[in-house]
Amino acid sequence: TSQTSPTIYSASALVTTQAYAPPKISVEPLSLESTQETGQISTQPLTISNGNGVTLTYAITLSQPWITVNPTDGSVSSNSALPVDVIFDATALQPDIYTATLHVISNDPLYSMIDIPVMLTVIPVTPTAVTVVGAENGWTDSPYTFTATVEPISTTLPLTYTWQVDGQTPVTHTSGLTDTSAYT
Repeated sequence: TSQTSPTIYSASALVTTQAYAPPKISVEPLSLESTQETGQISTQPLTISNGNGVTLTYAITLSQPWITVNPTDGSVSSNSALPVDVIFDATALQPDIYTATLHVISNDPLYSMIDIPVMLTVIPVTPTAVTVVGAENGWTDSPYTFTATVEPISTTLPLTYTWQVDGQTPVTHTSGLTDTSAYT
């Protein structure tokens, strides 16, 4: 019998790998506060940055309906930053202190979620004037009507104020933005 020798083949390959740095998120500022009158809307900036790494992706979730952000999600290239508008909406809020948290969720392996505390202080709209309208001249013993109106119309209620027509008894008003009285 004959025996055959195995043939041995050898090969080499050059494999090139490239390591990528992960994204590195930073958020500024780390908290937000706003003080505004009832009915107002204001905007503050929030900056999401990516350090030296691959593209950062993020999404922002909210905990209260009176705060919104634009855009709610996005991506940030290496060594770049993206501005985000944080909108405080006090149009449906009464005077008080409101708190919320913005949750910034990202693909940063070290900081996958950053919480940004938010506080909104809503203050009442204070009146700037009370205008009294009525007859400037008249006859004695004749009835005349005078109306007092608080300005601006967005003044926060409840409201108490006192107004007076010259020579008449003062009127204390405790509800609404207008009051009417008749004098003779």
